[in-house]
Amino acid sequence: MIGYIWVIGTIILLVLSSLYLTRLIQSYVPLSLMKFVLISVISFLVLGYLLIVQFYFVALYQMNHL
Repeated sequence: MIGYIWVIGTIILLVLSSLYLTRLIQSYVPLSLMKFVLISVISFLVLGYLLIVQFYFVALYQMNHL
């Protein structure tokens, strides 16, 4: 049950940070709605990928130091 809460929280955090990142880009470059959605999806995927890579390296580091 606790793992489920962590997954939901992480997804919500990723969505919010990707929207924030897209709003930040939009404040410098005017975006149409389609580009806004596209950039938010891309940033969501990139942030999710970076999070998975980070967990992978942390797990490897912990396995090597047991």
